[in-house]
Amino acid sequence: MQEASIPRDDAQRLDSLRRMELLSTPAEAYLDRIIAFASEYFRTPISLFSIVDKDRQWFKSRLGLDVPETPRNISFCGHAILQDDVFVVENANEDPRFSDNPLVVGGPRIGFYAGAPVKNAEGFNIGTLCVIDKSARKFSQRDRARLQDFSWWLRLALEKRGLSVVQLELMAELDAAKRESMLDPMTQTWNRRGFAELAKREIAKARRSKTSIALVMIDIDHFKKINDTYGHPEGDKAIIMLARLLRGKTRTTDVLARLGGEEFAVLMPEISRPDALRLADSLRLVVEQDALVADGQRFTISAGLAWFEQGKGDLSEEGMVALADKALYAAKQSGRNRVVASP
Repeated sequence: MQEASIPRDDAQRLDSLRRMELLSTPAEAYLDRIIAFASEYFRTPISLFSIVDKDRQWFKSRLGLDVPETPRNISFCGHAILQDDVFVVENANEDPRFSDNPLVVGGPRIGFYAGAPVKNAEGFNIGTLCVIDKSARKFSQRDRARLQDFSWWLRLALEKRGLSVVQLELMAELDAAKRESMLDPMTQTWNRRGFAELAKREIAKARRSKTSIALVMIDIDHFKKINDTYGHPEGDKAIIMLARLLRGKTRTTDVLARLGGEEFAVLMPEISRPDALRLADSLRLVVEQDALVADGQRFTISAGLAWFEQGKGDLSEEGMVALADKALYAAKQSGRNRVVASP
């Protein structure tokens, strides 16, 4: 196996990467869309936005791959960032550089790889947009040009990130390791710890600015039946699919978190009660239309909404969660696949 060489300016590249506050942050819907389009266009089962860190490649956005990262020394992307053109391995099993690579002989059994470097605003290749197949395949000059276009599109998207000020401030305050402790690795959303910290900050901001805030608590309907009928791996797939669907419908300023099991929360700052209700029901509807498990069976969600304005109600994390949970329970009791709002 041939390991990729380390660029001479790697220390400067890594410093530039850290200034972007990208590592160990939640997945973002617009990046998910780009890699999904790339996978659809090239008809590959796996597509990634892979960021090359000091000792690992970490996947900011991923489709068709369960693991959040792999070691840098076995990565294909470590080779791809060494150049500005698309890096292609048409048959990894017969390429002497990669034929004995753990990612080829073991999971995910890479047979084909194409990666276009992603350059940041400071001119460093921070990672790649790559498409992967388990079988060898050809990749034409036209294909290479289109993959470069996807990489350019992703770069523009990074320069226009629309996360809330509160989330960006939290990311800037913490190093990658601390941020990672606030993420749910399976769904690439905030976990309960991250949610608690962001809720505290968003609530404080709402108090200072005298603005409204809403919380939606979400559960997969009959989730135990999914696990019992199809097995826990399919249950995990349902949770991952739900996270992706919710991410695609929430605003970039909203806080999406998996609190545990099949339970999710969406915190919506600066939103009116009618808009919060509409957004919550759009989440329910997209799941009803697009969420699938094995054998093409669909699943649905129930949701409870709590909305607060200045001076009314218990504007605290505990108060909001308690009220939204009560509404969620009412949604389940009244038939499921619906949104119930607290009074």
